Amino acid sequence: MLVRRRCGKDFSNAEKDAAADDLSKLSVLGSIAAGFLIGIVAGVALHNAMEHYAFLVPAAVLGSFGLAYSFYRVIVLRQRFISQEAMRRSVEFDSEIDLEAVEEETRRQGGDEPQVENKVETSPRTIQIAL
Repeated sequence: MLVRRRCGKDFSNAEKDAAADDLSKLSVLGSIAAGFLIGIVAGVALHNAMEHYAFLVPAAVLGSFGLAYSFYRVIVLRQRFISQEAMRRSVEFDSEIDLEAVEEETRRQGGDEPQVENKVETSPRTIQIAL
């Protein structure tokens, strides 16, 4: 496109937008590549210094970011740690558990027969499964 349009001098508005979009994508990919290369160099340096304990550094960094975000969400934004809306979205509940399949799998694996009552109670606020 650049060659056909004399390096962007004869671009239409749509072509200018497409070129700007491509440049934006290229900058994101360049940032990812640079971060990857920096991570390689830092990982080698940490491995030389700490050997197999080097994995603790990124784990500690990510864990501290997670704790900081949790603190921000709960203390500053005054949200619950786990909101009910998030639980509704993330948990799928099957109200009919196939007890026969559970018992058959337990028998197949050589385990004892599970003591399971055929009672499942559900309500809009709580979900209880009697096992």
